[in-house]
Amino acid sequence: MAPRNLLLFSDGTGNRGGKTRGTNVWRLYNALDRHGSSPEQLAF
Repeated sequence: MAPRNLLLFSDGTGNRGGKTRGTNVWRLYNALDRHGSSPEQLAF
């Protein structure tokens, strides 16, 4: 198995069930290439 980088984004600032998307953590997650076919990067 090839090595992978692990990025863990944890945002505990909102209590609205994920309805607020203006945080820096959300922006970092949104900047990921989530639609690429690279097995080295997974995002969910």
